[in-house]
Amino acid sequence: MPNWIGWTVLLSLAAAGGWAAPPVSAVDQGFLLIDSDSGEPVQGAALRLTPAKGSRAWELETDERGRTRLRGVIAGPYRLQVEKAGYVDPADLEGKGRWIAIGEGAAIQLLIGLQRSVVIAGQVNTEDGRPLSGIGILAARFSRTDGHVRMQRMGAPAFSDDQGRYRLHHLPAGSYVVVAAPMGDVASVSGLGLAYYPGHRDVARAEILELAPGAELLSVDIRMQPGEHGAITGAVTGIPSDWAGGRAAVSLMPRSGMQFPVAIGMTDPSGRYEFDRVPEGDYQILAWGPAEHLNFDKPPRGPSTRYGSSAVAVRGRETSTIDLVLSPGLRVEARWPATKPCLGIETLRMRLENGWPEWWVFEGHSDGSGVAWDPAPAGKYRFDIPELEKSCTFAGVQTSPDSAPAHRISVESPVVLTPVTAASSGEISGTVQRAGMPAQGAIIVLSTAADRAFSVETSTDRVGQFRFERLPPGAYRIIAVPNAGPDVDPTASFLRPAQRRVILEPGQKLSVELNAPQGN
Repeated sequence: MPNWIGWTVLLSLAAAGGWAAPPVSAVDQGFLLIDSDSGEPVQGAALRLTPAKGSRAWELETDERGRTRLRGVIAGPYRLQVEKAGYVDPADLEGKGRWIAIGEGAAIQLLIGLQRSVVIAGQVNTEDGRPLSGIGILAARFSRTDGHVRMQRMGAPAFSDDQGRYRLHHLPAGSYVVVAAPMGDVASVSGLGLAYYPGHRDVARAEILELAPGAELLSVDIRMQPGEHGAITGAVTGIPSDWAGGRAAVSLMPRSGMQFPVAIGMTDPSGRYEFDRVPEGDYQILAWGPAEHLNFDKPPRGPSTRYGSSAVAVRGRETSTIDLVLSPGLRVEARWPATKPCLGIETLRMRLENGWPEWWVFEGHSDGSGVAWDPAPAGKYRFDIPELEKSCTFAGVQTSPDSAPAHRISVESPVVLTPVTAASSGEISGTVQRAGMPAQGAIIVLSTAADRAFSVETSTDRVGQFRFERLPPGAYRIIAVPNAGPDVDPTASFLRPAQRRVILEPGQKLSVELNAPQGN
């Protein structure tokens, strides 16, 4: 989900996308980097600025005042990456950069708020205290709104060393679940499954970690215990003859909790596969290709892309036979309407929300009149919000002329979409309080009131304030999930968030006050 941090960004902020504005003239562009918690300047931050079209990149570094300047740069769209040890950019949690627009005219300064990153470290042991090496450790930011749990993986995984020690870093502040995931030979030998800190297999029993900016938790130790395990075997058919080696990728994913592969491999040339010592549980088995080199980070590409999946329940000491049939991926296209008041979209990115890896990004390829995606599996997709002109926003996509714009759609057959843009001069800001005091670091979720298809989130600053800018008119729902302090029951805080429904008129600047309840 894109992050809208309105009070820390004075110019265009984007999660993904681009602009169609052609280069016009050379301008000076300034940057000011601050600690978003203290407001102090951040010295020695490295900035890398790369034009959307072209290979040249500029490398900059902030001075003792947190400032740096690029002189004589051509106006246009750029990808900006910021790095500073001990800090994270909340608008670029994947580390791939944010898009900014450098406009014509006088020099303008872009204010960027960095957040002190948090650290989670500990040890992975067996139940009798023996260290486990080669265990993958992941951190997932946890939130519960309106009774629904959402877990978003953050940062790169860490792996336990020969003493069982691990360290997760470069994470933003928030509420976290930590999961240990045996992989490769470790999983096949031990028969271990996913373990949620402090060692439960059920995510509902995981301990939630509350981390403020700059926090370090160094004793998050996880104990893992082997349990009953079974096996899965089967065959994958429908593999095209032009796939290299005639093999497909196969993976096993839990159906609940953390979406992380318990096992991954390739079929043999005859299409057979086998997973031994699989812990008991409910899984989704996935097959796809082409996959000449096993790469689980990205979806397959190309016109011959195919997918197959099936649910499977693994029971102890049993072997399940699951055969999969690959089917061609679905064609998804987006065509611009004949008249569009807001220019700027060059690409659109969509992500699967169920069944398949949630980190797979499907990026559309522009052909002048719209975009088209590589064949994709059936499922529910969420569209990232691209950057447009400052006066416009991305309202969603339509599947038919009479359908409402949506940021999430179900794709069950080939579909042609119409991107919808809208004027975006509206603003919703406000404060969050708990027990009469400002609630710093509260998660604020803004969604459309009707179908909640459009959803963005931010967090409150040190005085409990938040802001969403560039909003189209409409009915919205605001949820504030406060961070739990040492004197507050975190379960009560998550189960009873502050909520408000508002109507935003065209161009309206709306201010609201939210009071987080305590107790059950």
